[in-house]
Amino acid sequence: DEYIREWRTMEDTKTTLWSSGYIQTSVGRLYYRDYHPDGSYGCMVCIHGNSIDGSIFNKFIHDGGMNPLMRYIVFDTIGHGQSSDAVMSSSKQESDIYTFTGMAKVFLEACEKLHIDTYSILGLSKGGHEAIAMLHLNKYARIECVIITGTPPICGNDMDEAFINSPAMAYCGHGEQLTAEQAAVFIRAYGLNEIDIQKFIPVAMRTHGQARKCMVEAIREGKGVNEIELLQRTSTPVLIVGGTDDAFINYEYVKSQQFSSTVEVRVVDGEGHSFLHCNPVLFGSIVSEFYQRRVVCTG
Repeated sequence: DEYIREWRTMEDTKTTLWSSGYIQTSVGRLYYRDYHPDGSYGCMVCIHGNSIDGSIFNKFIHDGGMNPLMRYIVFDTIGHGQSSDAVMSSSKQESDIYTFTGMAKVFLEACEKLHIDTYSILGLSKGGHEAIAMLHLNKYARIECVIITGTPPICGNDMDEAFINSPAMAYCGHGEQLTAEQAAVFIRAYGLNEIDIQKFIPVAMRTHGQARKCMVEAIREGKGVNEIELLQRTSTPVLIVGGTDDAFINYEYVKSQQFSSTVEVRVVDGEGHSFLHCNPVLFGSIVSEFYQRRVVCTG
């Protein structure tokens, strides 16, 4: 079946109605969660980071203070979480699928199959790069705004400037299954507490190593959209939000870029890579104000 859906309440909250299901895409089965499916305030597509899954958005959705009528579609990226690994064909290899552009095509395909034609995108880390690629590739949907966090826009030859060289970076492109010890090092850099680190270690170990390897190789080879150039000319509202304590991202580099007048940068003291999870109330207030001002008031 193209859709397998089950209604339930949100883990640990028992207050938020949501459904989950699978979408059969051209490159594999994509798992998704649909929160507030009857929401009339807007729809936000959420894309997680490297070697975690969509549950990283739970606290933001429940505690972030966004309008209660906002609908959220949360994907597990192919090769991550409850989605399948990439299914190759004569025309598509892992090196084509596991890239920002490749995954953006999958998400656009999935949104079309879910009959969502107007939405915003919230991308964390890897998901932020994929959100920018969706903005570049989109032809049919109305993307109202893009919000990226834990994501430095890059142009293909600036990884050493945009990212911080840390022990965890050694595993960003690790092509084999992570051991528990390696997964702990990587997940700890997300800035999570110890309980959440233990929760996400199995998720990181499940992640298909080729998803990491092909992604990083594509960046170093300059494949995909020049994100800085796109954000210099976009007319779509974009919010880049992050924290000074992010273990992966050099936000001084981000702030040094000259973007379009529709692009805003907010860097908050003391927040880390998982700002949206660790401080959902503050993160949500920033996003909510941006969305109200840039989307609702101009719509």
